[in-house]
Amino acid sequence: MKTLSNHRITTFAFIFVTLFVAVFLTSCSPKTDTRQESDNSATAKPANEPTGDELYVDNNIAVQKPLARGNFVVFPLTAKKMKSIGDFMTLDEAAETKSVVVSEIGENAAQVDTLTVENKSDKPLFLLSGEICYGGKQNRIIRHSMVISPGQKMEVPVRCIEQGRWSGGHSDFMALKKANAPAGVRQAAQQKSQSQQSTWQEVEKNLKSFSKDSSTRSLTEAVADPEIQNESKKYFEDTLTALTGNERVVGIVIAVNGRIIGSDVFSSHELFKRYAEKLLNSYALEALIRKTEKTAGTETTMAQVCDYLLRTKDGKKEDVIDNGPYKVSRVVNGNQNTLRLEMENVGELHENSFETNSSDDQDTAHPPSDGYQRQNGPDDPYYPEEDTQQQQNQSSSPLC
Repeated sequence: MKTLSNHRITTFAFIFVTLFVAVFLTSCSPKTDTRQESDNSATAKPANEPTGDELYVDNNIAVQKPLARGNFVVFPLTAKKMKSIGDFMTLDEAAETKSVVVSEIGENAAQVDTLTVENKSDKPLFLLSGEICYGGKQNRIIRHSMVISPGQKMEVPVRCIEQGRWSGGHSDFMALKKANAPAGVRQAAQQKSQSQQSTWQEVEKNLKSFSKDSSTRSLTEAVADPEIQNESKKYFEDTLTALTGNERVVGIVIAVNGRIIGSDVFSSHELFKRYAEKLLNSYALEALIRKTEKTAGTETTMAQVCDYLLRTKDGKKEDVIDNGPYKVSRVVNGNQNTLRLEMENVGELHENSFETNSSDDQDTAHPPSDGYQRQNGPDDPYYPEEDTQQQQNQSSSPLC
């Protein structure tokens, strides 16, 4: 009995010591670690929730940390969810396969601010604002992003970027591949309150900045210049690789000299990827033009970018183009101007925003000023004198 009693005492002592050690070790464990595990399990966040590297604008779009090169700063925009929009054809792709015809409205009825675009492909044709079409009576740029349905032929609003010519050239237009008008020209072309003259003024600013002396005042000569393109690419080559390699990226916000100068947001990474180089080139050219300007003195923050994007959601909205399932609208919030391309049953395909100036110029086209040499000399005026008023009356596009 005594042996059995001793055995029980030993057993109880072992159990007591074991429990004591367990309690002691538990009490000595870092309490912060335990709470952290509890917090993580109770408030688990999706992988795409805001971190120190991103700031959400809404429940889908987030601003990422910037990628900077000199005075040129790119804020990538990422999305949790992409929209299913089907396949589209770009202007470059359509030109390569001869699936698009861009031409003057007619030899005798040509208008400065309107071209005819025919989509001969079996896919919707996506036109990006600022894309350059050269040829015809004078080189032009697409004013607003828009979509032309398969087999459709329609009039498209444009702006002239070659003030000193109204004759000659190819009968049809060709697309300038992988190049877009510099951001300042692109933005001037889209503003409702700005005239054709304002676009020409921006073209002159570009030609002067790039030291290009074009006899017909053609922006194309500057944008297509190999040396200028090489300088532009230095700004964005590494950034382009980073953006196109991240399948979450759907857009960009650009700051130059510490100021936001524009943004472009698409419905999917695939659509953004096809236009990334054109857009980065457009903004990089603007950075080259502005590199001697005074900076804002402070760096643009992610919070400022977020506020900028939020302002695109509010404001006065008006329709610009109604082309069946595709619609273009303008949203004005103070001096911020947003052009939005939407697709029926899908929503936004592309949104471009920028700040405008306060000019109240009428939206009309004008012939070149007398200071410029015409293509065929002073005896061959831009418009026949008797037709000038008629051309001005016709200049407002029915789509705008």
